[in-house]
Amino acid sequence: MAELLFSSWGGNILDNRGGKERAQAPAEKEVSLPAEFEEGRPIKAFMGWDGLVLADESVNVVELARGYMEAVQEEGSCGECFPCRVGTKLMLDLLTRIVSGKGKPGDIEKLERIARDVSATSKCQIGQTSPIPVLHTLQYFRDAYEALIESGTTVERMELLRKVTAPCQDACPAHLDVPSYVEYVKKMRYADSLSLIRQDNALPGVCGRVCVRPCESHCRRANVDEPISIKYLKRFVADYELKHHAAPALKAGEKKDGAVAVIGAGPGGLACAFNLAQIGYPVTIFEALPEPGGMAAVGIPDYRLPRHILGREVEIIENLGVEIRYNVCIGKDIAFEDLAGKMGYKAVFIAVGAHNSNKMRVEGEDAGYEGFVHGVHFLRDLNLGKPVFMAKRMVVVGGGNVAIDCVRCALRKGYKDVNLVYRRSRKEMPADDVEIEDAEAEGIQFHFLTNPTKILAESGKVVGMELIRMELGEPDASGRRRPVPIEGSEFNMEFDAVVPAIGQAPDLSFIGEDQGLGVTKWSTVEADPITLQTAVPHVFVGGDCYTGPDTLIGAIAAGNRAAIAIDKYLRGEPVRPTDPQLLDRVVNSVGTYDPEELVGIVRGISRQGMKHLPVDTRIHNFEEVEFGLTAQAALTEAQRCLRCYRVAVVGL
Repeated sequence: MAELLFSSWGGNILDNRGGKERAQAPAEKEVSLPAEFEEGRPIKAFMGWDGLVLADESVNVVELARGYMEAVQEEGSCGECFPCRVGTKLMLDLLTRIVSGKGKPGDIEKLERIARDVSATSKCQIGQTSPIPVLHTLQYFRDAYEALIESGTTVERMELLRKVTAPCQDACPAHLDVPSYVEYVKKMRYADSLSLIRQDNALPGVCGRVCVRPCESHCRRANVDEPISIKYLKRFVADYELKHHAAPALKAGEKKDGAVAVIGAGPGGLACAFNLAQIGYPVTIFEALPEPGGMAAVGIPDYRLPRHILGREVEIIENLGVEIRYNVCIGKDIAFEDLAGKMGYKAVFIAVGAHNSNKMRVEGEDAGYEGFVHGVHFLRDLNLGKPVFMAKRMVVVGGGNVAIDCVRCALRKGYKDVNLVYRRSRKEMPADDVEIEDAEAEGIQFHFLTNPTKILAESGKVVGMELIRMELGEPDASGRRRPVPIEGSEFNMEFDAVVPAIGQAPDLSFIGEDQGLGVTKWSTVEADPITLQTAVPHVFVGGDCYTGPDTLIGAIAAGNRAAIAIDKYLRGEPVRPTDPQLLDRVVNSVGTYDPEELVGIVRGISRQGMKHLPVDTRIHNFEEVEFGLTAQAALTEAQRCLRCYRVAVVGL
C-alpha cells in the first residue's frame, strides 16, 4: 500500500502532513491504496465518492478537486435532476476559476454552499456523493484555496484518470453497466438495455437464468429491503428480443489478418470469439463435445437453462463469422502445437472447462462399484441424452450448484428417495440460495454436518454409505468454519446410487511438458492475472483452466479480457493491462460497497417476483421452472434502482 500523506476516506482522518502527530484511522476502516498504478507509475492521489487520499505532497488539492468535478460533469451526471446538472457545473466553474488564477473573495463560501445543496437535494448517488470529497478539501485544505485566491497563481493541470462505477457494477466480474441497463428498462427502451448488456456479456439470456448474481450481493437497495432483481431484468430484455423475433444490432468488424484458435466452446471461449469477431478477426472454436456451451450445456439442466436459449445466443455469435468445429478433441484429433504450427493460427485461447471430478478420498470410491457415478458425468450424460444409472435411492455428496443440480435431476428422472450430504451447515453452502430453496420445495432431503467415510457395497454394487457427524471449528482459508469429525458418531445409510459432486478440475492432458506453459498442481495454466497471456506469447488462457472451477460470468469476463489482449498481440503492441483495467484494480482496492451503510428511507416498492412451474408438475419433467418477469413486474422492479453511480479519479 502507498505511504499516505493524508486520507479522509469514509470520514476516517489520517493526517501526516508537515510532521503532524499521526492520526491513524482504525485498521478496519483504513483505505488500501496501491502504491503504483502500474510499474513506474506511482499513484499520487485518489478522489472519489467517500473522500480523498493523498500520497504525494506535490499534489495541489484544488486542481485535484477541479479535475474530479470535470469528470463528474462529463462522465457522471445524467442531467435528469436540476441540482446535479446545474450545481456540479457551477462547482466546476468556480474551481476552474480558482486554479486559473482568477479566484475572487467569497468563492470558497459559494463553492461550499453549492456543494452542500447539491449533496442534499440530488436524486441519485452521483449528485449525492460527488460533492463529498470537495467538501473535504474545503475542510482540511482551506489554506490551499485561500493561497490561490490571494496570489492569483495559475495551477498546472495534473494527469488524472477517470472511473465511473457502482457497487453492483464493480462486483460483476465483467463489470456490466448495471444501473444504465436497468434505467433503460425503466424507460421501456428494452433494445437499448440489451445492446448495452452485450457490450460486456455475450450470453445475456443465459446469464439472465443461471448467473450467481454477485452484483445483487453488492446492491445498496439491500441495505433498505432487498436487492434489485438485476439478473431477471437481464433475462427480461433478452427474452423480449427473442419473443419479438428481433435481430441484435451486431456486425463483424472489417476483416483483419491473424486467425485465432479457441479451445472450448464454453462461456469463456464464446465470449472471446464474440469480441474478436466484432473487431474483425477470423476465429475458429474447437469443441470436444457435439454441441456448444461447455459446462453451461452439459452441466446445467434444461429446467434451469433451456437448450434453445443457449443455442440462439451461440447462433448470434456464429452469425458474426465464428466457426465452431464440434467433436474435435485437442490433443487427440489435433495436436495442440499444430494449431500455431501446421494450421497457422496466430493466437490461441485455451478455455477448457472443469469437466473432471475431484475425489472424496473415502474408502471404496475407486473400486468401480455399480451405482457410483461422478456428478459431472451424471449431468453430462443426462444433458446429452445418454442413459444414466437408475435406481431408487440416491445420495449426492457436496454443497455447490452441481450437487443441487444432481439431486433435482435425479428426482425428475424417477428416483424416489433423493438425499444430499454436506459436511457444513446450510449457511455455508456455496450453492445459490434460490437453487437450494427450490430443491427444498421439491422434497430433497438434506443432511447437514455429515460427511462420508466409506462406500458400502455387496457383489460389486453400491448398497449404502458410512457417514460421520461433523461440527464446525475455526474458519479455514475459504473463510468458512472448518468441519471437524465428531469421534464415534459414525452411522450407516442405505443407498443404491452414490454421486460425489465436491468439485471439478480441468483436463489439461493435451498440454505437453515441452510446450513451455506453466501448469499448476491444481491443473490450471499460469498466466498474467489481467491480460491472461501465458509464458508462450501467442497463447492465452481463461476461465476454469486458469482460476479453477469458477462462475459462468467469471468465464465470460475472462473471455472479454483475453480478446483485448489478443487484439494487442496481433497488432504488434505490448500486451499490458489497459488503463480502465488498472483503474478497476484501484477502485476494487478501495471498495465500493458498505453493507453497514445506512442508506435511508426510499420509496417502498417491494422486490418483484415471478411465477414458477408448480412443484407437483415440475418434478416430473425438465421444463423451465421459472417463467421470468412480466413486463409490468420488470418496469416496477427497475424503478427500485437507486442508481448508485460513483465517480473516482486517480492522480498520477
